[in-house]
Amino acid sequence: MKTVLITGANGFIAGLLAARAKSRGCRVVGTVRRAGAIAGFDATYPCTLGESLQPVLEHERVDAVVHTAYCAGSDEYRVNVDGTTRWLEDTRSHSVSTQIFLSSLSAASEDASEYGRAKRELETRFLPVGGVVVRLGLVIGAGDFSEE
Repeated sequence: MKTVLITGANGFIAGLLAARAKSRGCRVVGTVRRAGAIAGFDATYPCTLGESLQPVLEHERVDAVVHTAYCAGSDEYRVNVDGTTRWLEDTRSHSVSTQIFLSSLSAASEDASEYGRAKRELETRFLPVGGVVVRLGLVIGAGDFSEE
C-alpha cells in the first residue's frame, strides 16, 4: 500500500485529494497546525511550515508528497518559501521521489502579491528536482475543510 503525505491537511483541496487517494487504496497522512484527527486521513501530525518533517518521516514510510500547505499573514513570502523548501528537502532526503506542488495561475516573480511571488519561487525549486507543479485556477466545490 502506498502512503501519500498531504501537507496542510485542513485545507479544502487537501481534503478532496485525500478522499481521492483513499479511493485508490492509498494510506493518507497529513500535516496540520494543531493536533487532531481529520476525516479522510489515516493519521495527522502537528507540523507547521518551517518545522522539520523528520518526526513524520521517521514514523511513516512516505511514497509521495502533495504540498498544499500555505501560511498567510506576517512574513508570508519567507515563511512559505523557506518552510516549503525545507519540507521538499526533508522528504527528498528520505527518498520520496514523487513531489507534487500545488501552485496558482497567479504565480509570477513580478506579481504584486507575496502569494504569487512565493508560488513562482517555489515552482523554480520543485521543477529542477523532478517535482510536478500543478497551477490551479478557479477551484469550486461544496464544503469547507479549513481550520477555524
